Amino acid sequence: YPFLVGEIDHFLKTGERLTPPAIVERLQCAQEHLTMLADYKGKSGIRQARKHMAWYAKGFDGAAELRETLCRINSVEEGCKLLDDAITVISPELCSRSYRKTAIV
Repeated sequence: YPFLVGEIDHFLKTGERLTPPAIVERLQCAQEHLTMLADYKGKSGIRQARKHMAWYAKGFDGAAELRETLCRINSVEEGCKLLDDAITVISPELCSRSYRKTAIV
């Protein structure tokens, strides 16, 4: 969860919980994460990114299928196209919706 450090920092400074990132923001972050891993590690970065991509794709219709497809990508272009396609088809009301599982306390 790449947003955790920022959320913790904000909470420690203000005592307020940040709203989790919107679905579209998460998918855009996934594209950046994939690109950066591939730039840094080459082909092994793409393989490593596959396991991280699953976290980003949650909380919207078609997310399970996207996760399944993302875990088999072989290039940055393939992964970014899948994520772009998902962003395009997400309904407008979901664009700003965030996803967070509620912890059982």
